Amino acid sequence: MATNHRVLLTLTLAGTALTQTPVYSRHDLAPAPRAIGVWDPVRELVVAFEPHHGAVWEWNGQQWARRLGVAEPDLLIAEVLYDPNRERILTWGPQARAWDGARWSPTTPGLPGGWQVAFDRARNRIVAHTGFGLQEWDGTAWSTPSVTPPVAVNASIVYDPLHQRAVVYGGGSGAGACFGWDGQQAIPLAAPAGGLSYPGLIWDEVGQRVVLYDGQGPTTSTWALQDTTWTQLQTTVDPGPRLYPQMVFDGTGALLWGGYEGRGDFWRLVGDVWQRLIDAPPQLVSAGMAVHEPTQQIVLFAGKDAVYGSALLQQTWTWDGVWHRQAPTASPPARVDPLMTWSPADGAVLLFGGSAGGNVMQDTWLWNGSDWHQAVTPNAPPPRSAGALCREPGGTVMLVGAASPIDQWRWDGQQWTELTPPGIPNVIGAAAAWDPLRDVTLLMGRNPGNNFVETWSWDGANWTPLPLPTFLFPYANAPIVAFRPETGRMLFDTGFQLLEWDGVQWYGPEAIAAGTARLGVGCASLSSVLTFATSGSAPQRLALLTSTPADAESYGAGCAIQAIPALSLRGPLGPEYPAGQLLATTWAPQTLAIFTIGLTTDAIPFGHGCELLVGTPLLNAFALTDVAGDAGFAIAVPPNGTLLGLPLRCQALVHDPANSWHGGLTMSAGLTAVVGR
Repeated sequence: MATNHRVLLTLTLAGTALTQTPVYSRHDLAPAPRAIGVWDPVRELVVAFEPHHGAVWEWNGQQWARRLGVAEPDLLIAEVLYDPNRERILTWGPQARAWDGARWSPTTPGLPGGWQVAFDRARNRIVAHTGFGLQEWDGTAWSTPSVTPPVAVNASIVYDPLHQRAVVYGGGSGAGACFGWDGQQAIPLAAPAGGLSYPGLIWDEVGQRVVLYDGQGPTTSTWALQDTTWTQLQTTVDPGPRLYPQMVFDGTGALLWGGYEGRGDFWRLVGDVWQRLIDAPPQLVSAGMAVHEPTQQIVLFAGKDAVYGSALLQQTWTWDGVWHRQAPTASPPARVDPLMTWSPADGAVLLFGGSAGGNVMQDTWLWNGSDWHQAVTPNAPPPRSAGALCREPGGTVMLVGAASPIDQWRWDGQQWTELTPPGIPNVIGAAAAWDPLRDVTLLMGRNPGNNFVETWSWDGANWTPLPLPTFLFPYANAPIVAFRPETGRMLFDTGFQLLEWDGVQWYGPEAIAAGTARLGVGCASLSSVLTFATSGSAPQRLALLTSTPADAESYGAGCAIQAIPALSLRGPLGPEYPAGQLLATTWAPQTLAIFTIGLTTDAIPFGHGCELLVGTPLLNAFALTDVAGDAGFAIAVPPNGTLLGLPLRCQALVHDPANSWHGGLTMSAGLTAVVGR
């Protein structure tokens, strides 16, 4: 793996001023649960690709990091395979692409979506299961074996190098559902369970066995194939029900994640023991979320698993950079659509209402950071599972909407009191948030008569309608309202647009894809807005919504006779993240690489058309490339907000005389690495 070096930048230059019109980026904090992965044995990394836009993530055995600064093709990736001949990863969908560890390039063979593939090392060819039988690619063309193996429906396939065969397991019944293919004959392998579709299937390099995970539920199991016999592993805990999970050897064991339903947790099987590496809630719909202010932890409660049945969940999760499943001694009953917000009077997260099995609730609960307790009061608002619950001026909590007749209530830490101000907004699908700079509460919802957006301001005594901007799209889809610490403005995510309000005027709009999130909170510790997708139709994502994203983009051109080095950023570069790492991908193992970093671009001729692309370098760092030809240099950014938006200009120079036009050096293109969130 690439050699790691670390430097602390002591930059004191002011960051660039934020523009008046917000330009947002949703910064995903982990790969999509439906990302498709493969083991790269040369670089000793699991590489995972986002199915729809080609984003590249890498797992080093402990954490995920996204590769920034590489062009991502806009294509559907349906299957991946490692090609040991050319030491590259092949991806298929409507188009075929190859990833060489640094860049994408077109490739062959073409492969229709839905095929499952394995590389037969003994016969040096790709074996694909098409759903109608086997196809093989010998480097020139696809062919159908002369001997027709059984058809296994919705099959997974993996290569077993110990027995030099491809193992196919599918959703058929009997022996035809599982067989080994050595290129000459199909060897029946008695299936451990019938009727599975796309089960998790992997070759375990450490255990020298094929491992299968049956996650179709409700009972799950793990199996190992050695020779012709499947044996159930006596695991004490497992990853639970999930459809079509991803399983990839990661250098230590079988890494498992995701599945069709979009679960965000990660597991590893070592021997016969499943280890939970990264926790995450199930694929939720209709959950509640709020910030626990003293700890800046995000609190998530309840909801319903979008995939496995209609059972409501009685689960409490917190997020402080990673998810934690809490085990409180007391808990609100399971429900969907609870209303949640921070209550300063209690020093706790307040939960009210929700519904369960047609029963709409009106109970009040408080989360103190480690446990729930119920607040029993002589008076309570009518039951509801919608409306706006939010902190209001003065430190009390306001509840408004979703009742008939229209009502408004205040929680003071001891009891609920009904309020009767004039002009209570009559809106549906409402969301609200407190504006700490102007000490007002802002609410957005839809007029039930025409579904048009309305926005209101509450000062603790009276409601005032806000003038709407001319560029507002008149409809909203489950809006999010949050204070944005970056600019001191209020953010409104209508589901179709992103808008900001500074108390005087509107800024925007910024178009977004509708339905990307259903919950969102302002997070002071991140100086940004955290969004959480709870739609049952989309993979569950946790993301930062920020206008100062950590990003990277190439500029200029590299220089070499044949193999031009590539420069990218592994992981974000910003104060809230562990050190981002500049990564030079070369074809020169065990040699010197130089990383030059500055604040300006340049084009200084170096001979034979080669150019130095960084002006007035701040530093030059040296590293050795590893056996794969990669070299890394880590940059830790100090916690200085003025550095946000600062572009660092970078270039890699590699000592590779056989591939150099001039001076024994090859050069990468330039890379602009932006400090951000």
